[in-house]
Amino acid sequence: MTPVSVAAVVEEVRGRLRRLLHTQAVLLLVALVAGLLLAAWALVGRGGWGQGSAVPLVLDLVALGLLIGGVVWFVRERRNTLDERRISGSMERAAGVPDGLLQGALELRRSLPHGVSGALAGRGESALLEHLGGRSGDLTGELGGRAQRRGRRVLGILAFLTPALVLVLLLTPDRSASAWRGLVSPLETLTGPVLPALVVEPGDIEVQRGSGITVQVAAAFRETVTLRWQAAGDVVRTLELPVVEGRAVHPFPEISAPTTYSVSSPDGAATEDFTITPVDPLFVSDLTVRVQFPAYVDRPPEEFRGDVPPLVLPAGTALAFEGRGSRLLSAAALVRDGEPVRTLQVDGPGFRGTWVPPRSGTYGWRFLDGEGNPAALIPPRSS
Repeated sequence: MTPVSVAAVVEEVRGRLRRLLHTQAVLLLVALVAGLLLAAWALVGRGGWGQGSAVPLVLDLVALGLLIGGVVWFVRERRNTLDERRISGSMERAAGVPDGLLQGALELRRSLPHGVSGALAGRGESALLEHLGGRSGDLTGELGGRAQRRGRRVLGILAFLTPALVLVLLLTPDRSASAWRGLVSPLETLTGPVLPALVVEPGDIEVQRGSGITVQVAAAFRETVTLRWQAAGDVVRTLELPVVEGRAVHPFPEISAPTTYSVSSPDGAATEDFTITPVDPLFVSDLTVRVQFPAYVDRPPEEFRGDVPPLVLPAGTALAFEGRGSRLLSAAALVRDGEPVRTLQVDGPGFRGTWVPPRSGTYGWRFLDGEGNPAALIPPRSS
């Protein structure tokens, strides 16, 4: 419907500006809540809020301060933006009419001065209305432009915060719920009982593939703890363990795939993620032995590769060894009666060395991996 007075046009513009301001206030409130939830998720850690943590309370107080500041800003901005003189001035500049003409028409309509012709004032208002054309959406001027630019900035912020919030909720629902519970009851988190930290053994460790391992948790003053683990390619599993004399125990009977595990307790304490890594046994079969017999033995030099057969070595025989294991070695040696008699040089998975046995005898091998475990397959003993 076409406005019938200048006051109606001004009121339409005021209504449009009011709607813009109220929409922006709602969007800013949503952005504040989303930012608060994301900040809590980023700060909570994997195991929830630590015992006695003041972070949720600080986040709530910061959010409250921002909310109060936003309310103060909104009241001031609303009062300034919806002021009649500011609206009329902005409309005059948007419509290209002389400064003060619109405001003057409003004041004349409210109170016609003595001696001023009402008919003349009415014709002036009609001419002004015809110039304005009743296009309230085009007459908000710089006030509307400023509000729209601010609205686009707020929408840009929400376009980043909203997908991020949905993503963390879908990918880490447990962590998100733990973080946001702390925001709902910050005083409970702040005044929670401070108990000793959970201590997990063995933590990160490598074990022989197929072998078992026992996880022990020191959990003083607690009745139960929750063990959470996931083997590669398997689903997440949880198990509540009783605490007996301050310790909880759980055996993993067989480790065949990398397994991550962590422990938490009802009071909110939690550990980081630990990893049990299965490794294949150390094999040593790629071996070369060069034999130089002493001069008093009428026998040419020999070289053996792969599995070396038993050798009868007279004293003074010169031996040269070179080989590789299936993975890193920490030690390689020749032994006699269980005692090392010659240590070989180790370089990663490879080893080499020379030796002249002082006397004939039977000699065996000793290879250890990086964890000090013996090789599962070694060359046959030479004698």
